Amino acid sequence: MKTLERILLILISLGFTFKLLNIPGGNAIVYCSLLSTSLFYFFFSFAILNDLGFHQIFKTDSYNNISSRHGIVSVYIGMAFSVFLLGLIYSILNYEPRMLLLGAGTVYVFLCLLISGFYYYKTRTCFWKKVLIRSSFFIFLFALQFIIR
Repeated sequence: MKTLERILLILISLGFTFKLLNIPGGNAIVYCSLLSTSLFYFFFSFAILNDLGFHQIFKTDSYNNISSRHGIVSVYIGMAFSVFLLGLIYSILNYEPRMLLLGAGTVYVFLCLLISGFYYYKTRTCFWKKVLIRSSFFIFLFALQFIIR
């Protein structure tokens, strides 16, 4: 799961680099990688943020050490990341609901950033650190989107 996430994030970075340098194929890489990452976070955010591998998702013993707060927060974060990435796709494609999706996704991701920063400062657990790093990356993508346009 972590490897697939890293590959998708590298593809997003590569696509944005190609798009900035006006290299052909940059748009296709950006669209495909953003859509794949959006679906990946929507369905597997619970597993990614709680360090569950693909085979561990189907085992009931894997969920014993996960608190209900982490479960609820990881599902919310996955939905926020997914909405943000869909808004980013719509913004790049210049579709009409781009500002609605991008704005809602950015607000949700920014709330995730603030909440995870607060809880990480308070508890210093690995879960909140992962959320903080991912939220920061998506806020960086939001800023990068305005540089490209």
